[in-house]
Amino acid sequence: WRIWLIVLTLSGLATGAISTTQGFDNGAQVIAEIERRDLAGKRWIAIPEWRVPSLSGRSDIVFERLGEDCTFSFVRWDHAYSAIASKDAFKEALQADIAANGRGYLLSDMEFEGFDPELIAPIASVERGYDGIAYHLYVIGTEAPEIQRKLPPCHAQKRESHRSQPLGKK
Repeated sequence: WRIWLIVLTLSGLATGAISTTQGFDNGAQVIAEIERRDLAGKRWIAIPEWRVPSLSGRSDIVFERLGEDCTFSFVRWDHAYSAIASKDAFKEALQADIAANGRGYLLSDMEFEGFDPELIAPIASVERGYDGIAYHLYVIGTEAPEIQRKLPPCHAQKRESHRSQPLGKK
C-alpha cells in the first residue's frame, strides 16, 4: 500500500511540474502567433473543428466550416463532414472554397504535405502542449484575393434531425 501511495505521489508531482512548465494547451501561443502576423481579422477555417474552443474562448477569432457558409466558435456534437476523408476530397474542397471565397487561413492539428503551395502553404506551427496537440497554421489560395464577407453562425441554421419524431412522441 505504501509503495502504491509513493508511486501515485510521484506521478502527481511529475504531472504538476510538467503542466506548470509546459502548459496543458498551447492555444494562447497559437493566438499570439496569429496576432503577431496580423491575421486575427482574416477568414479562418478549422479542420478538425473541435480544436476551436480553446482558441475562440481566448480571442475574437471566428472560424468557418470548410464547404459551408457559416461561422462557429463552439462545436456541435452531431456535426460531421467529409472534407478530409481523402487527399483528393480535401484538395477539391479547398479548390471550391478558394474559387468561392478567395484567400483564407486554415488552423489544424494535422500536417498537410504534398499539396501545391498555391493551394495550401504552411505559415507556422506551434509545438504541442501537455495535451499532445500541436497546431499548424496555413494559408489557402496564396494567389487569390481576400474577400470580405459576413456569414451567419452555423448553430442558427436549421438542421434536419436524424429522428423521425420529437423525443417523447410515439
